[in-house]
Amino acid sequence: LLVAGLVWRHVSPVRLPYPLAATLTFVAVVFGWVLFRCETLSHAGAVALAMVGTHGFEPNGLTAVGGAGNLAVLAVLLAIAWFAPNAWRIPFRFNSYTGVVAALVFVVCVLRFDSASPFLYFRF
Repeated sequence: LLVAGLVWRHVSPVRLPYPLAATLTFVAVVFGWVLFRCETLSHAGAVALAMVGTHGFEPNGLTAVGGAGNLAVLAVLLAIAWFAPNAWRIPFRFNSYTGVVAALVFVVCVLRFDSASPFLYFRF
């Protein structure tokens, strides 16, 4: 996906508007997750086809997300993901306080090395 994006940026004379480019990137990443999560390529293909609606759509959209409460939570989280500034745009100043916090987080991570933690993409 990264290579395709870089090739598009350098080869194509067309510069997509940011909302369209961000939407295409989001959709590509979501479909990319399917490849990491499925056990076989045929299963990934079946899931991708289901995602585009080849098996039909849920007649009541609220039941697909688990109700109105879940839909509200999903809407808030998507709004944060789409409209909040990313980490590169947030000004961050390093000082002794942030150094101490970073050191404490590092120590906690090192101390947790002895506990078992399943790898996220264990099927990859």
